[in-house]
Amino acid sequence: MEGFKNKYPHAKSFEDFRNEISIIELATANGYHHEAKKGSRTPVFYNPQTKDRIIIINPHHPGNQGYWNPEDDTDKGSLINFVKRRLGTLFPQDNTRSENANVNAVLYGYLKLPEPAKQQNRQLVNPERLQNIEAHKFLNDYYKIKPLHDKDFFRVRNISLDTLEKPEFTGRIFNVQYQDPQKPGLLYTNVAFPYHLANDTRIVGLEIRNTSYKAHAEGSDRSNGIWYSNMPEKLDRIVLVESALDALSYRELRLPDNTLFVSYGGNLSLNQIQTIKELKLKGNTNTNFQYVLANDNDKKGAYYDLMFLRDLAAEEFPSQRLANPKNSIKLAFASLNALTPGAAAPGKVMAFADKLMHELSPYNKHIDEEMKKRGLSNLVLNELDRDKIKYKIEGNQFLVEIPTTYFAMHQFNKAFVQATGLGHTIKIDKAILNDYNEDLTLVKLINKNPELLAEINKMDLHNKPEEKLVYSDLKWVILQPGRYEQFQKLLDLGKVKKEIPQILLKGKGGIESSKSENIETLKAENQQEKQGDLNQNSPQVKPKF
Repeated sequence: MEGFKNKYPHAKSFEDFRNEISIIELATANGYHHEAKKGSRTPVFYNPQTKDRIIIINPHHPGNQGYWNPEDDTDKGSLINFVKRRLGTLFPQDNTRSENANVNAVLYGYLKLPEPAKQQNRQLVNPERLQNIEAHKFLNDYYKIKPLHDKDFFRVRNISLDTLEKPEFTGRIFNVQYQDPQKPGLLYTNVAFPYHLANDTRIVGLEIRNTSYKAHAEGSDRSNGIWYSNMPEKLDRIVLVESALDALSYRELRLPDNTLFVSYGGNLSLNQIQTIKELKLKGNTNTNFQYVLANDNDKKGAYYDLMFLRDLAAEEFPSQRLANPKNSIKLAFASLNALTPGAAAPGKVMAFADKLMHELSPYNKHIDEEMKKRGLSNLVLNELDRDKIKYKIEGNQFLVEIPTTYFAMHQFNKAFVQATGLGHTIKIDKAILNDYNEDLTLVKLINKNPELLAEINKMDLHNKPEEKLVYSDLKWVILQPGRYEQFQKLLDLGKVKKEIPQILLKGKGGIESSKSENIETLKAENQQEKQGDLNQNSPQVKPKF
């Protein structure tokens, strides 16, 4: 202690540090850049080296400034939390010191910089941009909302104009006109999807799209607001997607009845989940109601699935995300201590743990079998081992560590649904390709030219080549090992590329509803889907259309 006082005669408290150093200043000094277009109410900063994105709370009040990480619900808090969570990665860490001592070293080190250097760091962020972030009111004079009349964007994305006229979507999609103050006289017309809260008719945001443009209107409430279709008289399901385009595509492909579509614009928050649940309470539902998770077929989509599943299961099986190594998610499920307020009974937690481990066993067993193959290097073996989902009972907690790969998270999500008994409430319904708009493009292309698919899959099709293909035929074929690679090559053929404009002009796809499928077809499809989840040839790469 004596040495510490000699070295730092003017010792500071954590509160002193917060008053003297802002999170924004420390972040930008360490490689974060202000993403001005991503934050209309709260500034967003991104570090391209560490792939870390943070959102700043109270940007104009350094002493009361906070942050949160949109991809980790435990990574939030004050300047002190920001440093703690990044010790050993962004900031140096001395393992012989305590965590607080390491934080002190980082912050004292910054304060000891010459004043010109600190001033230069403060100038890395444009103060005018930061000042204007909260000044814009939503729907100011930049945007003029009009009924949907310019629909060319939807043709480009292969969505039938008939789909736009369905009862679910009438009055839920608009055009907006934007006058660029830098270019007087030039008027832009884009498509706009309005964001709402569950119990408020006012528009709280706009997602604005065009062929090569994607943005949110100034002041949009992206933390709470969502885009959703018209509420049906009877609500059987809510389909959750990352983009309103995927909602339209899902509707055109699957033809579901009594469905509400919800999009959260590619970045799901806990507040948006609450809005979705409030919206469900407004519908006329029965015991057969389901949430359908149709997020993108990628790592981020699997993470959004996990967020929603954890929230729905929280009442019976609460979980906490722990600080964890990079590239994994570590969850601690309900305490086994019955005296803990809100904790599930020990027997219930143990039963859940047994079910979850049983459901995850095939995934880990598949990896073990791969590791037994001859000729694998230590590097490959280590990579395979890191893909395993690990779990254990430790003290009064059931701990699960999930690698942040698509396959691991998706497999965990499916196992979690079964172990928690949410199978009647939740359906995970992934696209064949990356999202449902890509699927729609693919289906229309094949339906226009069924002989293309039939030619390379003569023995696989359930239907005769001259018959219409149904969606399950396509899915069954694509999930065969190696078929996806074949199909990618097919899509690169010049003949196929020339056919695409004709399909777009036609507007309608000839895809038949999968409701007429027989039971044997469904069984075959389900079996292939199970194999596909563990098969590295399952479709994950975006095709070139």
